[in-house]
Amino acid sequence: MTDQQRQQKTEACEVEETRAGHRVTSPSGNTYEVRSHTKLDELGSMYFTRSCSCPARGTCVHMAAVDLYQRQQAAAAGDYDGLNVLDRFEI
Repeated sequence: MTDQQRQQKTEACEVEETRAGHRVTSPSGNTYEVRSHTKLDELGSMYFTRSCSCPARGTCVHMAAVDLYQRQQAAAAGDYDGLNVLDRFEI
């Protein structure tokens, strides 16, 4: 998949917030759960990761869709602290 195709699939996903994370509906109609996790490294620095219920390995378009959604929400609200936190995600 090219970067352009990946971007198009990411933008075509529908993202909905849930109590446990986010529900992402792909362009094909499949629905997956994306969750965020807070972790500490060996020096005690905090970082964040995401996991998805889809069968793909590594970073999938569903995790990228949640990242895009959260960035759009934070930018629309002028939440620059939120944008800084999103930069600490490992995707």
